[in-house]
Amino acid sequence: MSFACGKRQLELLRGQHGESDLCLVKGRFYLMVVCEVETPKPIDVEGVLGVDLGLVQIAATPDGGGFSGAAIEDKRRKFDIAEAICKRNRPNPPHENSRKYLVFNPVFKNNQP
Repeated sequence: MSFACGKRQLELLRGQHGESDLCLVKGRFYLMVVCEVETPKPIDVEGVLGVDLGLVQIAATPDGGGFSGAAIEDKRRKFDIAEAICKRNRPNPPHENSRKYLVFNPVFKNNQP
């Protein structure tokens, strides 16, 4: 059986220790290997920006500034209005015990005595 991997994976395999498992998942083979890797050095950053799309303030900076996301809130409001209009204009399905449903229901017509 042939084995193919990328350059990065081949480098990681050099740090392999312990046992490896060959698994068959949905018709494909996967080699699961425990490897030791070096911990990367942390990089220095100049600033941080926190982002959360669920809040009123979408992004907050460490110095206390932020972005309100007014444009996104306007889009959300427009989509809510469009959804409400679609729901209001949608016809109600006929109820099973209504006369209109019984008359036009082909099953009811075929089962008449």
